[in-house]
Amino acid sequence: LAELLHKEGRKTLLVDLDFSQKREQRNLSGLLSFLEGKVQEPTVISKAYGAYLPLGGSSVFGDELLKSKTFSDFINKTKHHYDVVLLALPQKAKD
Repeated sequence: LAELLHKEGRKTLLVDLDFSQKREQRNLSGLLSFLEGKVQEPTVISKAYGAYLPLGGSSVFGDELLKSKTFSDFINKTKHHYDVVLLALPQKAKD
C-alpha cells in the first residue's frame, strides 16, 4: 500500500508498530526510543516506497506506549508533514 501511494505522488510514512517482534533494529533510535524518552526525534529512513519509521526494538509495554500522550502528539505532528501515515500493526496469531 505504501508503495502504491508513493507512486501516486503522495508523501508517505510507514510506521512499524509491531512491539512483539524481536528486531535487529535495536541500535536504531526508532519509535520505541522516542516513546521511552531516550531520543528527542526518532530516525526516519528513506525507502523506495517513501519514509519508514522503524520501531527500533521490542517492548512488553507496547499498548501503554501507544496510548501515551507522547505517541498522540507525535502522530498529530507527523500527519502535518506527510500526506499519508500508515501504521503497520502485527498480524494476529490464528487460533
